[in-house]
Amino acid sequence: MNQTEPDFWVLEYVTITKDPRTGLVVAIGGTEQAADILQRTGGFLTSPGPRGDYHRLPHGLPIEQQRLKATTASHALLAAGHSVHLDPALNMLAAPDGDRDAAVRYLTQLAERVSTAETRSEVAEVLTEVAAPVHGLLPLTREVIVRAWISASDLHGAAPGDEPEPIARLGSTANSLSEPRPRHPARPQPHRPPGATASDRTGPDTGSGPCTVPGFPPPLTPEKKRMANLADEYGTDVEIYIKARTTTIHADTPTGAPASLHDLLEQLGLERHEYPTGEPLYVWHTVPDHLGAEEQKHLANRAIPALLLAGYTVNCDPEVFDEALYQQAVHRLRARAARPAPQQPAPASSPSRPAPARRTP
Repeated sequence: MNQTEPDFWVLEYVTITKDPRTGLVVAIGGTEQAADILQRTGGFLTSPGPRGDYHRLPHGLPIEQQRLKATTASHALLAAGHSVHLDPALNMLAAPDGDRDAAVRYLTQLAERVSTAETRSEVAEVLTEVAAPVHGLLPLTREVIVRAWISASDLHGAAPGDEPEPIARLGSTANSLSEPRPRHPARPQPHRPPGATASDRTGPDTGSGPCTVPGFPPPLTPEKKRMANLADEYGTDVEIYIKARTTTIHADTPTGAPASLHDLLEQLGLERHEYPTGEPLYVWHTVPDHLGAEEQKHLANRAIPALLLAGYTVNCDPEVFDEALYQQAVHRLRARAARPAPQQPAPASSPSRPAPARRTP
């Protein structure tokens, strides 16, 4: 028995869509019968084109009228046996949030498949759909976030590295989706000076500086410096660094950091920023820009021992950290702690008033 391929009547296929250059709704393809249906049911007009006649709706129609006429014409064509492709944006019968609802249903199905999985292969299939390199959910989500970040930066008109904090955080999210890293970053252990033991310490150690503590992340790359929030990235309480392509020293704190940490940073001379004002979603601190470069560096290094002493984990980028300035601040703190509290002098008893001398008459 000879196998034959089906015949496709390409000219009978009708595509109804909106031309992106002119904004006109056009119908391409079809037979004379299809053209008659387009004219009678949808009000389409026949116009000459470079590859033959095509059909379009009149100029100046409101969008709702365009959708109504295109939907009516497509269903009349389908009823007459024609093959039709109608642009979903022109379909009056489509649910407004149909794509979103379909995405939510898809994610719900994935969650149900994982929860009812009985074999590793079933779990692996779901994970493949989520993390497949090209068409997985994570790469596609990253693409949406990256495009949103680029569009927001362009609309704001900011140069790279000068974006407002919310846009920078959007970039940070895109960056974190593209870089694998440990799920729970190891929190660094406080460094003790050589020969010191745990019993020698009366509080968080200020040792030889946060940049030398084993377990802290390596020096920051320019890309990392541009994309905050680094405290969330590395699992520290405070990340001190110079924002890329700027001279501003930032002190990032993790999302949801306690108010006491923000207050302490302000007491140490750093400026607090919030967005939006009033009910902030994002809070960050910077060394005041009006200070000179050396003063900014002094302030940042002086803040580190106080933060460590308060029990917070701190990482300072080598570009900012200065061992001599840091040790000076440590010695000043230790001297202040060792200084005995001033004794309140006992209230002196009021001297008895001498009796007035008697005069002899």
